[in-house]
Amino acid sequence: MAQIFELDRNDKCPCGSGKKYKKCCMDRVEEQKRRILKAIGEGLSAHGMAAVHLLSVMLGLDVGGQMSKTEYMAKLMRRVWEETEGEKSDGFSDDYMEDFQELLLKKPGLKMVRVPGEWLLDEKLKNKESMDSLWKKICSRDFLKPLLLQIAKSIKSEVYSEEELKTLLWAVSSAADEKFADIFIEPVFNASIEEIMEARKKVNKWYEEYKFDLKFDFGELVNKIKGLVQECPNFGNYMGELFSSKFKDEAENLVKEAEKIDIPLFAIYDGLLDFYIKHAESPGEKVNLENILWEGNRREYFLEGIQRWLSKEMVNALENGVFTDDEEVKKQQEERYRKMNELAGVLLYPYTPFQFGLLGKIYASLLLNFSKNIPRKVDESDLILNNISELFEEEFVEKYAKYLEDKGLKKAAGYVIGCFYKVQQIL
Repeated sequence: MAQIFELDRNDKCPCGSGKKYKKCCMDRVEEQKRRILKAIGEGLSAHGMAAVHLLSVMLGLDVGGQMSKTEYMAKLMRRVWEETEGEKSDGFSDDYMEDFQELLLKKPGLKMVRVPGEWLLDEKLKNKESMDSLWKKICSRDFLKPLLLQIAKSIKSEVYSEEELKTLLWAVSSAADEKFADIFIEPVFNASIEEIMEARKKVNKWYEEYKFDLKFDFGELVNKIKGLVQECPNFGNYMGELFSSKFKDEAENLVKEAEKIDIPLFAIYDGLLDFYIKHAESPGEKVNLENILWEGNRREYFLEGIQRWLSKEMVNALENGVFTDDEEVKKQQEERYRKMNELAGVLLYPYTPFQFGLLGKIYASLLLNFSKNIPRKVDESDLILNNISELFEEEFVEKYAKYLEDKGLKKAAGYVIGCFYKVQQIL
């Protein structure tokens, strides 16, 4: 019998405390097992004992939330077994599988009980060899453990009806033996796919709604997608992997050709100051520009700058496509708009190492490109930056802040002024 949690006294406790099992949750788990067996009765099969062991671990580990009613849970499990013959077999049930899938999509505490989105790209699922490899991975003990702990946390912290608890106990019983794991994992897999597909439909619908609106609020679209990703974090993982695989070459070209990215000065102002201060302090040392982005709140203003550039590009594509009778031009502009949409997904919703790394590289490239092209016009203002040292001068900063305020960018203006005075305290 290949149990999911095979715990030795000297193992690290699965609750995540870092302590040894014997000095952490072992006594609670053993007490839960004693109470469950007393409530269910003796004479259980090997599979029944494995299910009891798994339930005792889930109820006994300190994973947060309140202690569940052990005897009540045990009796519900007995009823599930009677309905499905699950005590002596895998307990296969179409009804419970469907109910489990619905529950996974319904309960906020079960949102993390998913197959990672980055494993679910369409091309991977179409390949039989890849699919077989994926299925083997997600039916393994190492993959099942964190899912079951997440279910345990949800049971202890969320309100469930009796029927919903029976559904979860059916799932727990199915997962108790690794050889029956596919019965447990199929609803998890299906829920993961369904959630991602529904989220994709929403995003596509939003894009279509904005497609022919020349005055669309790109920030509103960004906030909608960010909200969707917060609601369905696995969709964020899926999108990140999808875009990184689809746009890797194009994204790398952006790093090499930073002059194509027309973002406002405020988006990189603090990074420019930091770069030149560090360079002046240690002129012989190489400054890691890619890490500069992640200090303070630079990321927020950098992403706003990227958003403004993308918005401008998308509006231009829409206008050029709408106000022309040339079908070839229309087609080209529609393709340009589509690419900008998808590029927004790569740059504005960073959830994967690839995306974070890409943003850092683009930021570094923009800093270098800005520095190499001085004198230069600043944004769409009448200001000319003749020397990098002017970024440290109060007169220039005040004029630039006034320009931003006149454009309705009061927050950005305040940010620039704040960065300037912060640096003055250091110099």
